[in-house]
Amino acid sequence: MDKLNSLNKYDLIQYNEPSLARFEPVLFFCLNNELIQHERDNLSSIFELQFRCFITKHLTQAQVEKNLDKFYLIFYISSELPSYMKDNPRIKFYEFKLNIENQDPIQKIKAMEILTGQLLHDLGIFYSEQAKTLSKEREDRIIAKRLIAKGAKCYQSLASESEKTIQRYKTMTPNDV
Repeated sequence: MDKLNSLNKYDLIQYNEPSLARFEPVLFFCLNNELIQHERDNLSSIFELQFRCFITKHLTQAQVEKNLDKFYLIFYISSELPSYMKDNPRIKFYEFKLNIENQDPIQKIKAMEILTGQLLHDLGIFYSEQAKTLSKEREDRIIAKRLIAKGAKCYQSLASESEKTIQRYKTMTPNDV
């Protein structure tokens, strides 16, 4: 099994706050090899504060259950959602279809803009809502502050990504259109 399709502890990209995992979603980008090669660094940069994993084959039902034991939700980004995931309220599906080779450059930019914008917005709301569910005890207040800070960072990233998208459109040549 190749590295992209195995799901051991080394494949899940973590940031430096593993204590928050049970309050957070994990992002699974189930994309083809070519798309992962082109967009992995970009997506990793945008979602640097989130647990994330890039895979080329759908998660198995056992992998879904294992991840839901560790994380609050799964944000699943793929061209389709397997049937065994469809009725699970702890899986949020983001349909993403993009063919790198045959894609118009404007359509590619727009597809990435829509995906990242929707994910960042939903993450920002999620962190805020999650923080509200915590008690007023000292440890929970600390976690709530971290979650609120992550939500705010999502909106800062959204603004930054919007500006980068505008710059990409501005630098396009007539041949790109």
